[in-house]
Amino acid sequence: MKKKQFPVIPFAIIALILLTLGGSYICTKMLVGQQMDLALDVLSMEDYQSVFLSMYDISNFNKEDFADYRGVPTLKLDISLESAEDVNKALDAVFSSGNQITNVYLGLDPLALWHSGKNDIDNVQKTFESGWFSYADANPEITFEILFPFQSMDYWLSLEEGELQASLILYQQLASILTSRSNITVYYAGGQEWLINNPANYVNSYAANELVSQKIFLLTFCDHALQITGRNAAEMMQQLSDQIAAHKENPPVYPDLSQWDIVFMGDSIIGNYKGSISVPGVVNGLSGASVFNCAQGGVSAAEPEPGMMCFPKMAEDFVTGTVSDSETSFGEGLQEYLSADHTDKKLCFIINFGLNDYFGGHAPENPDDKNDISTYAGAMRKGIAALKEKYPDATYVIVGPGQATYFSNGTELMSESGGQLKDYYQLSVSLSKELNIPYLDLYQQFPEGDTDLTDVLADGCHYNEYGRYCLGIKIVKFMADFQ
Repeated sequence: MKKKQFPVIPFAIIALILLTLGGSYICTKMLVGQQMDLALDVLSMEDYQSVFLSMYDISNFNKEDFADYRGVPTLKLDISLESAEDVNKALDAVFSSGNQITNVYLGLDPLALWHSGKNDIDNVQKTFESGWFSYADANPEITFEILFPFQSMDYWLSLEEGELQASLILYQQLASILTSRSNITVYYAGGQEWLINNPANYVNSYAANELVSQKIFLLTFCDHALQITGRNAAEMMQQLSDQIAAHKENPPVYPDLSQWDIVFMGDSIIGNYKGSISVPGVVNGLSGASVFNCAQGGVSAAEPEPGMMCFPKMAEDFVTGTVSDSETSFGEGLQEYLSADHTDKKLCFIINFGLNDYFGGHAPENPDDKNDISTYAGAMRKGIAALKEKYPDATYVIVGPGQATYFSNGTELMSESGGQLKDYYQLSVSLSKELNIPYLDLYQQFPEGDTDLTDVLADGCHYNEYGRYCLGIKIVKFMADFQ
């Protein structure tokens, strides 16, 4: 009986696959090593006063922001350090470069550090104690500012419960270790609802888009907000844990508005913000609607002086496609609308004026001429009529002014002919009934639940990131009625 011969061809194929996989792994490790060597060379040879290094993707942070807002030339290295040892090597290169270092910015990933320390946080601490902590101790005048990663909610929901709880504990432990030194500050933005719950803020689970990255930069390294310490770490991580648990138990469901084109017209409440952290951006991120931000800061519904920008002028320019100033937010939004494909889309105009009419002391209404565009009500009528003539089948929503804390909560009169803020609100409600247009109430019905007005305001009238996020949700839910 003949012995079975070993299948030579399949074995050769398997061997080739193994060699390919092994070679690929070796090549990858070599490439990473070469990148690290190149990074160390850059750190050793370049001129800079501060440096931004990270274990996660920081490519969307702009190094020019450090010079513009912090006043220090900063070298930003777009290579992800993989371990505590890599962090030590990088800072060895920084402090041996001969540069007069004033600031060190570090993106440290607690979970990656833990893995590199053989799943023992004590090993991470020992590595740092024998490494870059010595620079912090020897140079108390240098500030070391640490930014923990701010992953999306989708990232946290993807983790098994054990891995999730371990991660939350690691964040607390590392924050306690780092902040034991007075010149080390740690920031954590990952518990902010407006940030992690809007998919449009992210390019992947770890990395935010450019506008959001800049906002995080401003909140942390500039405003020194969102600090996490050994004292508040447990509370901050519990807040995140509660958010994750709430999403798992009752996942938020938003209507699909991808068949809608939504044009926003208004003042700085809408127009002063761009991208995914604007109100239109939140609406787009949560619902898929195509949004066009045609609002402009400083504009009132009423015409302050003949020829000045106002709501009727906006409406006229929109229907004629006239971009008189492409540098304004209105001009940019109109250009985007004119160049977009509106095939099979339903159109909605969301119109939000009133605050600047109050601030500017414009008359609420002219009893002798209801279409007087020097008044709030007359301008609203005129602008909506112009839009309706061109787009009779569109949906229109009036969003009256919300509450403000400026000028004694809007009770002071700005002119002899002007009214209190509530007068413009009440008129906006009346206009919605007169024109048979749906009304979205910000004055009495925003913010909702247990949230206070101060929680959603950045100043006396403009909404902060959380406020714009909440308003975006309110609009998305409101639009569900028009499906």
